[in-house]
Amino acid sequence: MKKAKIVSFLLSMILLLPICSLFAEASGSGGYAIGDVLGAAVYSNISTYINFNQIESLNFNGNTEIIVEDLTEYGFDVKWDETNHALYINGYHSEQYVINQYVASVVPDSEVGTEACDVIYSDIKTYINGTLTECYNVNGYTMIPIDSLKQYGELTWNPNQKSITLITSSHKPVDKLYYNPRTLQYYGEVKDHKAHGYGSYYSANGSLLYQGGFYEGHFSGYGTLYFPDGGYYKGDFVNDEMTGVGQIYNKNDVIYYLGNVINGIANGYGIAYNENGDIIYKGDFKNDTYDGYGTLYDDDGEIAYKGYFSNGEITGRLF
Repeated sequence: MKKAKIVSFLLSMILLLPICSLFAEASGSGGYAIGDVLGAAVYSNISTYINFNQIESLNFNGNTEIIVEDLTEYGFDVKWDETNHALYINGYHSEQYVINQYVASVVPDSEVGTEACDVIYSDIKTYINGTLTECYNVNGYTMIPIDSLKQYGELTWNPNQKSITLITSSHKPVDKLYYNPRTLQYYGEVKDHKAHGYGSYYSANGSLLYQGGFYEGHFSGYGTLYFPDGGYYKGDFVNDEMTGVGQIYNKNDVIYYLGNVINGIANGYGIAYNENGDIIYKGDFKNDTYDGYGTLYDDDGEIAYKGYFSNGEITGRLF
C-alpha cells in the first residue's frame, strides 16, 4: 500500500512539471510575472548628459535611468534581437557622433519625486558588450541605469549643477581652426572643416568665449558661454542660442538665475537670486519677468508672497 502511494505521488509530480515550466516562463526573478508593476519612475531635478548633450532621464529606486532606444541618437550601436527578445549595446562609434537637439525643462520643486510612469517587469533583456544588465520597461521602452554605461568612459557627478555627465573615451579634441595662421579660433572636434562635437572657441585676442558642444559650426548641446563683464552662462544651447536649461553667474561666481531659457531670456520655470546668492523668487517667468505662479522671499529667506504675477506685477495672493 505504501509503495502504491509513493508511485502515485511521483506520477502527480511528473504531470505537474509542464505546468511549473509554464509558470516559470511567465515569472521572472523574484517571482515577478511579465507585466507586473514594480513601482514608479519619478521626475528628478538631475540633468543627464552624454558627451555634453542632454538625454532624458528619470529616477527609479534612487538611480538615474535612461532609455536604451534613445542611445542610437547619441552615437551608440543598439540592436534589437526579436528571437531572443533582447537589446544589445555593442559600443560607441565616434564617427557617427552628432549633437542631439533634445532639450529638457527644469523640473519645479513641487514636481520632483512625483510619479512619471509605471515601471513594468518584462522578459526583454539588455546586454552591454555581452554582459547582461539590469533593465525595466517604461511606456513600451527599455530603461537602464546611466551607471551601466561607465565602461565607455568617465562618468562624473556635479553637485552644484545637479548633473551627471558621461564622456566617452573616444570623445577627445582632435583639430584646430584659426582666424589666421597665428591666431587660434577653435580647438576641438571637427567635421567637414567645421567645429562639430566638443571644443573651445576663442576671440581674436585669445580670450575663451565658449566651451562645450558644437554642431556644424554652431554652439549646440551643453556648454559654457563667457560674458565680457566676467559673468557666464552654463547650460543648453540650440543653434548658438542659450535655449533649454541653464544657470547664469556674475563675475564673482555667484549664481543669479537657474531655470528655463529661450534665446537667452528667462521663460518658463526658474529661480532668481540676489547678489549674495540667496533665493528671491521661485516660479514662472515670461520674457525675463515674473509671470504666472510664483513665490517671493524676503531678506531672511522667509516667504513674503505666494500667488500669481502678470508682467512682473502681483495679481492675486494665495499666501
